[in-house]
Amino acid sequence: MRMINDQPMRSGPSVGLPSACTRMSTTCISKALEHVESDGREFLRHIKYNMFVFMARARNRSFVTLLLALASSWDNVAGHGQQVAWNPPPVPDSVVAHDVPYTLEGQSFTGYVAFPKDPTRTASAGVFVGHTWNGISSMEKWRSQQLAAKGFVAFVPDLYGTNVRPKTDAAARAEMDKILSNLTAFYYHLNEGVDILKSGLGPTAPKVNSSELFAVGYCLGGQMVLELARRGYDFKGVTSFHGELGNLTSKSNDKFTPSVAISVHHADLDYQGPQALLDIENELRANNVSRWMTHKYGHCHHAWTVPSNANYKPFEAAQSHDYMFSFNAAILEASRSGA
Repeated sequence: MRMINDQPMRSGPSVGLPSACTRMSTTCISKALEHVESDGREFLRHIKYNMFVFMARARNRSFVTLLLALASSWDNVAGHGQQVAWNPPPVPDSVVAHDVPYTLEGQSFTGYVAFPKDPTRTASAGVFVGHTWNGISSMEKWRSQQLAAKGFVAFVPDLYGTNVRPKTDAAARAEMDKILSNLTAFYYHLNEGVDILKSGLGPTAPKVNSSELFAVGYCLGGQMVLELARRGYDFKGVTSFHGELGNLTSKSNDKFTPSVAISVHHADLDYQGPQALLDIENELRANNVSRWMTHKYGHCHHAWTVPSNANYKPFEAAQSHDYMFSFNAAILEASRSGA
């Protein structure tokens, strides 16, 4: 097992409270956080509208700084949408699916695999599936089963650890920040996920053709697969659904493989804004990626493809996934025919 350097390469995107706020009463901070959780969108609008008034009139600048930090933090948290109850459909009869326990650096992880019960090829195409900031949930499992029904072996690596499945947005943000605070470890876990997909799924799973690999991710998982593409992993196709689009290091480090095809699905009302989509288009263009396309979905917010999220849009979710299925199928057909 390879050792990793736990020296953080780059601080993650967490928004910490300024030191001045630690001198404020715990009750004040707790009440403010409760307000963010219960009515965050209205709170954020109020803060933005009155920001200059606060700055001009407030005598307690520490409190102003706290409000700014809370508003900034909520802008990201609220933008992900609230979790809602959802009952996933049963596993299709043509699909086998189960958990995949594994250990990295002494820590226990539990991934998930889905594959066709009766594969039609000696070695199947494989798909790396990146989970959201909530960790592996019924959504990722369902999406993997859909891919398996199309003939793929789909594996969802676990980046948080066994039984670490955040139930609130605040907990999800904390787990995401934890893994992004050490990019060496983050990339190591992504690499191990790809290796498990290629050769570590056990004797019951079909053999995966390492020359026919794809990647798809949601939210944080969208960032995972884009980062893998940036680091030169030899995927045939990469699809990001409402992924975090920003480059985690520097565009000067990009090493996209010339043959990779990249498809980015972005919500018009995503909290990252329209510039994020323009930026990644420029990045793909600058790296001369041979096939890339971006798609914007009107009247949609972040996480619109996640049924367990209040932002879910069934029509747009179905359309975007139909596109992804045809995208993967067309790439495989062209590759196998030598086109």
